[in-house]
Amino acid sequence: MKPGIATPSTLVPPDALEAFGRAVARLAAELAVGIIEQRQQAAAPPRYATAKHNPIGSSRAFLDAARRGDFPSHKVGREVRALWADVDAYILSRPGSRRREERATLEAELAASAAPRRRRAARG
Repeated sequence: MKPGIATPSTLVPPDALEAFGRAVARLAAELAVGIIEQRQQAAAPPRYATAKHNPIGSSRAFLDAARRGDFPSHKVGREVRALWADVDAYILSRPGSRRREERATLEAELAASAAPRRRRAARG
């Protein structure tokens, strides 16, 4: 080496490089934790359900159920809100729809009547 020419080893002491490496590692770990928390929050359902955004799917059904008092709700301005968890609990507590049961019976009857029939009488 020629005198007067700076090299990385002469510019930065080894202790400073180790401290810098630890600082970068700590920053990377904090950044990773922040990204994970942000993804978990994005994946979680929102705190409140509204007529426009609710687990029932239909704004009319949500408003009717709130009006009937099927789950606790309140108004903020012109918007009806309810806790998302309460609306989920209401959905799970509902018995099966009567129409669904009627449709299942009708489909069973249709399947039974559509079964292939024997064309000839059995010989006996």
